[in-house]
Amino acid sequence: MPDPISRPLLDWEGCLNARDVGGLPVVGGGRIRCNALLRADSFGHLTSAGVEAVRRCGASRIIDLRYSGEGQPDAPHAAPHPFAEQELYRCIPLFEPGVLGIDPQLLAKLQATGTTGEIYCASVDHNGLRIAAAVSAIASAPPGPVVVHCAEGKDRTGIVIALALAVVGVDPQHIAEDYAASAGLLASRFADELATELNPHTRETLQRRHATDPETILMLLDHLESRYAGAASYLRIHGVDDAQLLALRARLVTAE
Repeated sequence: MPDPISRPLLDWEGCLNARDVGGLPVVGGGRIRCNALLRADSFGHLTSAGVEAVRRCGASRIIDLRYSGEGQPDAPHAAPHPFAEQELYRCIPLFEPGVLGIDPQLLAKLQATGTTGEIYCASVDHNGLRIAAAVSAIASAPPGPVVVHCAEGKDRTGIVIALALAVVGVDPQHIAEDYAASAGLLASRFADELATELNPHTRETLQRRHATDPETILMLLDHLESRYAGAASYLRIHGVDDAQLLALRARLVTAE
C-alpha cells in the first residue's frame, strides 16, 4: 500500500488536514478526478490567508458536517464559519447530540468501551438519512470542487468520504489509505491537546480517538457490505436514487 501521507495536501493556512482525494484508482479503470472532492478539518482554524486560499480554489459547495452549535462562540472549534452566509455553504450535521443520531447512552458506552470502528458502524446505522444527504450534496453540487469538512476532518468527514469513494468503485484498501492520513497530519494539534490532560484514563481515551487506523474504515466498509449489500445499496435505502449515483460517478471519476 502506498504511503498514506502522500495524498495531495492543500495549502489552506490554519487547517492541518486539508487535502484532495484525487488520484485514487478506481476498480475497473480510471481514477478519482483531482480537484473534484476535497476534505478538511474545521474552517474555524483558517487564518485570513487560509480563507482566501479556499476562495481561490473555486469551490462550488462546502459541506459542513458539524452539529448545530459547534460553530458558536461558546462551543468547541468556535470561530464562525467564514462561508456560512454564502450560497455554496451547506450545513448537514452528521450527528446532533440529544436530537438525532446515536442514542446518547449507546454513544457513551461505545466511547467508553467500543472501538472507533464500532462507533462508525453505529453511526451509519442511526444516521442514514443525514449521511445520504451529505453524499447527495456532493453529487448535486454545481461544477467545481466540493469540500467536505467537520471538526478534525477525520471521523464524520471520513465516513462521508468513504461512502462516496466506495460507491464509485475505489478499492477499500485505497479508501483506508486515504483515511489513515488524518492522524499524522493532525499530530501536532493532538499533541497539544494531550499535553494539557493529566488524567491517564482520559489520555488513553483521547489517544484512541485520535487514531485513524486503516482497520477502522475497513470495518465500516465490511459492515456496509454485510448489513446493507454495499455502499450503493445503503445510500439507495436512505433516499439516494440511481440518477444521483450516476452523477456522483460522473463528477468524481476520470478515465485519465
